[in-house]
Amino acid sequence: MILKLLPTLLLLLVPTAALAESPFQRSVWHPELTDLKLTESEAVVGNAVLDQLRRSEPLLDAPLVDAARLYAARDGEPGDALIAAGVSDAYVVPIRYVVRGKDVLRPVRELLRSRIDAESMTHFGVGVAKGPDREPDSRTVALLFVRRGAEMGRFPKSLSVGERFLLNGRLAAGLDSARVLVASPEGRVYEVEPRARGHLFWSTLRFVDGPGRYAVEVQARDRFGTQVLNLLDVHVGEAGKAPEVPTLRLRPAALTVGSAVDAEKRSLMLLNHTRQSMGLPPLQLSLVLADEAQQHSADMAKASFFGHKSPTRGGLGDRLGRAEVVHTLALENIAMGPSPDSVHADLVRSPSHLRNILDPDVTHVGVGVFQETGGPEPVYVITQIFARFR
Repeated sequence: MILKLLPTLLLLLVPTAALAESPFQRSVWHPELTDLKLTESEAVVGNAVLDQLRRSEPLLDAPLVDAARLYAARDGEPGDALIAAGVSDAYVVPIRYVVRGKDVLRPVRELLRSRIDAESMTHFGVGVAKGPDREPDSRTVALLFVRRGAEMGRFPKSLSVGERFLLNGRLAAGLDSARVLVASPEGRVYEVEPRARGHLFWSTLRFVDGPGRYAVEVQARDRFGTQVLNLLDVHVGEAGKAPEVPTLRLRPAALTVGSAVDAEKRSLMLLNHTRQSMGLPPLQLSLVLADEAQQHSADMAKASFFGHKSPTRGGLGDRLGRAEVVHTLALENIAMGPSPDSVHADLVRSPSHLRNILDPDVTHVGVGVFQETGGPEPVYVITQIFARFR
């Protein structure tokens, strides 16, 4: 079957002589697709990826190619490149590395096998840019892999106060019970139960809490529990005067850390900094929560799943029960990224995760980090467990 599909896939990767000006609109999420054209170097890398990932066979995606080009060309956060390209997928594995010679996948071959292929990523993008100035014969390669849980309709990035717009999409197989959460500029989170028919879902959203940045989150459930599928930023202006979407400049690469222990300390510091900036008291570190969080991060990485419900250890309540943690409230965030700073930026952008971080009733937290290797940079799998003890 692979031999029959491969020639078709290769037709998608026809290189162009030069990289044309990007055709994608920046004012909407999920822009209309255009013809996919790759440079010769991008076609070489893309075909090498498809050749290695014959089991999962992800699809090359035009907006992800656009995002990967931005990520390859500049030192910055992958999330910023995705936002600029109109990509809202929440489950993303970014890879960026410098390559020399003909073996374009040598630095990431193990990572592709152990995580990307094992987790059956559905779509990817590739971008190639000039390497560091000190290495004139090198190239910087960026790969962005996503597991797309919902195909979304077009949605604006800017509206006026009080305007309404239809959010709609189609859940992928294995997902159900779509939910929508909206965070206002002041941090209030509203939950919306969209209408649904089969895998289709839709809901009219209205932005009435004044001007500023709103965050829209799409969730659904699979066998591993509730999953965040999509995150969209919407900039709302005064009535009748929809703002221009702010120009996005990629931030510098996040602070690197030396070990999983350092990553846990950094994550805890970022959590409490966010709480204190909102007038909330800092959370106290709980070693028992940290131990459970670390076990869950390691479980997700080693068993190649991502979710709150482990196939072997169960959900948060099951895990805390076995550890004999007596609590009146327990919440959990899970995330994955190239650095604790990058992960934290994604968490506070998500209404459901930010709600957990800013919950005034929790008093303790445990952060557990599993540091994966196999590529040019580490991948941090992070679990945060928040609780109030009896």
